[in-house]
Amino acid sequence: MEQIHMPCPDLVAYSLTAEQKKHGLEKLREVRKTLGEKMLADLRSEYPNASRLNKAKLKAKSDRIKRDWF
Repeated sequence: MEQIHMPCPDLVAYSLTAEQKKHGLEKLREVRKTLGEKMLADLRSEYPNASRLNKAKLKAKSDRIKRDWF
């Protein structure tokens, strides 16, 4: 089977330094945390007026957000 795409080698001019990688990962963690908190805030606003069944669904969704985003 013929390979369609041949990735180019890592070029020094396009590589990130260790400091840039660290900074980028910190920013990524910060954004994920912010988005997770926003999604949880939206769920919390729905929770008081929800039926028992919907509360269970909201709780499950909240647990998934906490597991996947934090």
